[in-house]
Amino acid sequence: MQQKKLEEFNQMKFEFFTSVSHELKTPLSLILAPLKHISQNKDLSDDLHEKISTVIRSAKKMGDLIDELITFNKVESGIFRFYVQQGNPIEFIENIATLYKENANERQLKFDFIGEDNGESVWFSPLYVESIVNNLLSNAFKFTPGGGEVQVKASIIDSPDGYIYLHIEVIDTGIGIIKEELDNIFNKYYQTKRGHNKNNNGWGLGLALTKNLVTIHKGAISVESRIGEGSRFIVNLNVSDNAFENKYKIEADSSVASNSYKYSSPNGCINTTTHPVCSHHEDRPGLYSLLIVEDNQDLLQLLSEIFSSNYNISLAENGKEAIDIINTNNDIDCIISDIMMPEMDGFELCKFIKTNITTSHIPIVLLSAKNDEKDVLEGMECGADAYIHKPFDPQILELQIKNIFHNKKAIQDRLSQIATTPTEESDIPELNKLDQEFIERINELIDSNIDNDSFSISDITATLGVSRSLLHVKMKTLLNMSASEYIRKKRLNKACIMLQNGHTVSETAYSIGFSDPNYFSKSFKK
Repeated sequence: MQQKKLEEFNQMKFEFFTSVSHELKTPLSLILAPLKHISQNKDLSDDLHEKISTVIRSAKKMGDLIDELITFNKVESGIFRFYVQQGNPIEFIENIATLYKENANERQLKFDFIGEDNGESVWFSPLYVESIVNNLLSNAFKFTPGGGEVQVKASIIDSPDGYIYLHIEVIDTGIGIIKEELDNIFNKYYQTKRGHNKNNNGWGLGLALTKNLVTIHKGAISVESRIGEGSRFIVNLNVSDNAFENKYKIEADSSVASNSYKYSSPNGCINTTTHPVCSHHEDRPGLYSLLIVEDNQDLLQLLSEIFSSNYNISLAENGKEAIDIINTNNDIDCIISDIMMPEMDGFELCKFIKTNITTSHIPIVLLSAKNDEKDVLEGMECGADAYIHKPFDPQILELQIKNIFHNKKAIQDRLSQIATTPTEESDIPELNKLDQEFIERINELIDSNIDNDSFSISDITATLGVSRSLLHVKMKTLLNMSASEYIRKKRLNKACIMLQNGHTVSETAYSIGFSDPNYFSKSFKK
């Protein structure tokens, strides 16, 4: 009974902190996003740019502290999921260390990574290793003055207990830790007295969280330090195959592994009055159309301002409004949607978009303060093309949208190449399941009627049960060509193959649905 009450209390505590975190992430986005957008203006004076950068750093620090508190609470409550995957942790840690080089240069620190990389593949948690290394490096940078050194070492070592371990050392030449504090340094909420002038603001949870993560990873952490000479944090994590039950292991190519782990980097004003939100802006030919869905009007207005110069913009305050706009506007090319909204949330909207043949081709980016792995997984499982965390960086969000359209163009080119290349092979690039089936059914329909000179668009719409307008939208979106053009390309491809195999012009013409060999000859030459 006591254990059950403890679990219920931990769950309530977790839900409380998570709720507070979600409530704070949107206001943080309204601070960070416009400031980052403004900071990209090259006309800003150096003084103003530095002031804006200071505010950005402070707001980001607040976000990091919130995340740290939530993560620590999740670990203590047993809610923070643990799983390992097979890979090269030395290479992984080197990638993390690379992100600190610019910071080291700015602070005039000598920074080195020393890895003993034999290409060995072991079982480790990238999420835990990243958090451990980031926490230790952040401390090392915080307490090492300019001109000092910070070093990261990583290797795989054998142990007398028969297991193999990932050995990590983070060494600095900073101010050091007094002997009396070494026994308390890993205790939660303990605020070290060292470096009181080093902007040492926080919860006192960083090293306590690190120790918990190390323990869960079946490892140990220790520290050696001398005042005025620096500190050495030593971590050993069990990475043996037989150290973990199968339920904790995931395949390297699973959606959890590929989508949940990410490297974390170290380190005009918006009117906050309510804005009347228009549902659609005037279209400009030649530009992609974005639908932005967000229930916070200030953030909706901000996103509109960020993208309006390069895209046609439509706005909605929840999933239901978004669907109404999509149903009346066939030209939506991409959707950016928040998750936590009234009426219909982002997950429900995403599922509707990706399971409906009329909309399955539209990419969708989920934008949310819900950063738990299960939330990211849910977003990916319902078909989201990307998942961006709040508070977001406008530049990263813009690049994500550009990448989506770049990938879309690459798929169009590949599908178009299939239609215009004379070959019997026709591997279809990776698409949404409904879109893949759509293209496959069209290909089967055309192939089975390749010799039918009366085969037309009406036959396709009747067989597939779609309207002409929907067929046009799907063909333009997926292949960047009309259905008639696609049929013609497929027929001429077949003709090329037949002619190469020795068939006469007349035989070829009749076999691909041309009733007049002369007209076929002209078309083929053209």
